[in-house]
Amino acid sequence: MTSTRAAAALLAAGAVIAICLPASALGANFHSTHVAGSGTSTTAILAAVAAGLLVIGCAAWALSRALTYEPRWSLSASHSLGEAGLRASALWAELVDWARLGR
Repeated sequence: MTSTRAAAALLAAGAVIAICLPASALGANFHSTHVAGSGTSTTAILAAVAAGLLVIGCAAWALSRALTYEPRWSLSASHSLGEAGLRASALWAELVDWARLGR
């Protein structure tokens, strides 16, 4: 199951790389007329870079999970987060009960 996730992440990374390549690198031969001021905005470039870094990070995470690499701290962090979630849900249940009784 994890190898499927890793393959999907790597496929997504390849799709992002293909989107980021210029059309000439992909073999397209169309000519466009340049209009002043129609360049890519800085915000679009930063968004593309952020998306690319996110995809690379997800691909690295998926690959490490597929290779069953578990850092030492991940087991204790998983346990701690699970217990924190249990305590938060118990606190929420107590708050709902308190509000339901009309206090």
